[in-house]
Amino acid sequence: YDRTIKLWDVSDEGTCQKTVNCVSSCNYISLSPDNSFLATAHLDTHIRIWNVSTGDMVHELRDLHTQQATSCEYSPDGTMLVTNSRDNVIRLIDCRSCTPVRTFDGTHKDPYRNAINWNRAVFSPNSQYVLAGSVNGSLFVWAVDSGKLMSVVPPPPSATGNIYGTTSSSSSSATSSSILSSFLSSGSASQTPETAVSCVDWNRNGKQVVVADYMGNIHLWEGGTSS
Repeated sequence: YDRTIKLWDVSDEGTCQKTVNCVSSCNYISLSPDNSFLATAHLDTHIRIWNVSTGDMVHELRDLHTQQATSCEYSPDGTMLVTNSRDNVIRLIDCRSCTPVRTFDGTHKDPYRNAINWNRAVFSPNSQYVLAGSVNGSLFVWAVDSGKLMSVVPPPPSATGNIYGTTSSSSSSATSSSILSSFLSSGSASQTPETAVSCVDWNRNGKQVVVADYMGNIHLWEGGTSS
């Protein structure tokens, strides 16, 4: 919260190469797949894009959110950026024009609520879906091309302890879309987990999603062949 971003060379014993003043406290940093740019999400609601080589700010997106931005994440191919915010709205940015192209939100029945200042939204490995966790522990899945809310996924009824367990039986024939099939076949949330989701991540193989909650627990969704 000192309003700086530091760029480190981890190959040189962790030497700090640059210190960049970023005006507002930074909640999240994402490095583009080609290592050329940094996207940062800030307390003042802005999303800022930085040139890694020079440390210069090259774009500032000011009107995306009405409350602090909690995350910004590049798509695997680097063409899109997804942002999350405490205003409960997730936005899709076209990185080529640095303009918003789509909004993701919940429904009256299943409202999306972001309760954590660093809550993260992420792309699926194929960049076709966006995933984020809500205040009641539900996982929301949207289609990137349409913005449609595809599913609201509660933890499985049999979940115990810190591991969610499997959404379907494991199989050697599982594909990279298996976890997508598991999510999209799930109905609306019917349970209320004990605590808010603070972070999600999607394994590059598409078979697992990891969820961290506000109480410090780590939960694993592991998909197999969809039923």
